[in-house]
Amino acid sequence: RLAGLHQIPLNGEVGPEHVVIGPDGHLYAAVAGGRIIRMQANGAGQHVFAGTGGRPLGMAFDAGGKLIVADAIKGLLSVSADGKVTVLASTAPDGPAWFPNAVVVGGMGKIYFTDSSQRFTPARWGSTQEAAILDVLEQSATGRVLEYDAATTAVRTVAKGLSLANGIALSSDGQALFVSESGRYRVWKIATSAEQLDVAYAAARGRFISGNRLGIFTLSGGFGIQMAVDAEQAGLDVSPMPEAAQETLRELLPYASPNNPVDATAQALTDLPLMSSFI
Repeated sequence: RLAGLHQIPLNGEVGPEHVVIGPDGHLYAAVAGGRIIRMQANGAGQHVFAGTGGRPLGMAFDAGGKLIVADAIKGLLSVSADGKVTVLASTAPDGPAWFPNAVVVGGMGKIYFTDSSQRFTPARWGSTQEAAILDVLEQSATGRVLEYDAATTAVRTVAKGLSLANGIALSSDGQALFVSESGRYRVWKIATSAEQLDVAYAAARGRFISGNRLGIFTLSGGFGIQMAVDAEQAGLDVSPMPEAAQETLRELLPYASPNNPVDATAQALTDLPLMSSFI
């Protein structure tokens, strides 16, 4: 498929981090000089579409034809058809957006973008490359996935604890995000409805299920049900516990629900050794 590869010189510009096709059929390239270059599909007619004054990285067009840009220094930006740059967000609930990297536009005015690191920022360390290398070496895992709501201008944290949160894509049904965690060589599938999901904590012990069967233990029925629904939507098997196991659980905690989720209720907290046996 690459047999007819055609290289497009950028006339002295370097670092085309991301290239997107606009609704006008033109190519838009984010380059290291803080500019976004617009050109025809064959590379002809190159000119500066906009200058962000920072380091534009990921880009995507929204439904209204505006170019949404994750700028590693300036934040989440919107660029109108005439090249006017507007800052949509430069902060998040738990601190500034230090290293916006990639962006994808969802439905209902929602925009999702990665914030690669809260420890090492391009503005401080001189370049995105330097900041990225330092973040991977330290493995502090402070990268995040953020959601910007165009209707309210609010920003919320979808997920955190990522080691160099990088590329991001949206599933075809708009229900999940695929996020590249470059510092640990893996891709996460994260529900767009997630809230403050800490992947570093979740994966800290390095123990993952080997099959698709999942047993859920909870002290709250509501949370257990939500976990079961999310698990089934992710393709996991949340079948009832075997009858023999349910009988054993009933003997330990007669007031508990031993099905699956296994709901020990908050009463189990009054007898921690028993709860350990229950688990």
